[in-house]
Amino acid sequence: IHTFWVDAKNYVEHTRKWYAETIPFPLNFFLPNCMHKQHLERLQLMWGDDGYMEDEEKLEKELYRDARECLTLLSQRLGSQKFFFGDSPASLDAFVFSRLAPLLKAKLPNGKLQQHLKSLQNLCTYCPSILSLYFPWDGGEMPFPASPRGLRVTRPLS
Repeated sequence: IHTFWVDAKNYVEHTRKWYAETIPFPLNFFLPNCMHKQHLERLQLMWGDDGYMEDEEKLEKELYRDARECLTLLSQRLGSQKFFFGDSPASLDAFVFSRLAPLLKAKLPNGKLQQHLKSLQNLCTYCPSILSLYFPWDGGEMPFPASPRGLRVTRPLS
């Protein structure tokens, strides 16, 4: 939450921009800011109004320290296994992947946590491994599904 939604540099230069480009008009003008406010409120609920408002720098240091520790523990737990519980994925793998993949792939201007993740080699290979296994896309143009009767649509239908 902090890395994408609260860190001012990341939010302005990456998150808000990305959501604004993805969300259709006119929602793209106000929805990212609403989401930003929701995430701020969530952090305030988690850390308490006093703790959050008193010293934002101290909170950021604590959050990043806890996040680095969490990533390190995940790396140790994964070890050299393909998934967290051996050779087949579990719901933990889906959850961890959903958090690691964006952090690993995003071009964040403030990449404190990203740098730590990139230092954990097994987590860095874990994400592309899951992507290639469950989302096998060669990076080329997205294939269009065949139309009814097996005909391929080559131009947009009016």
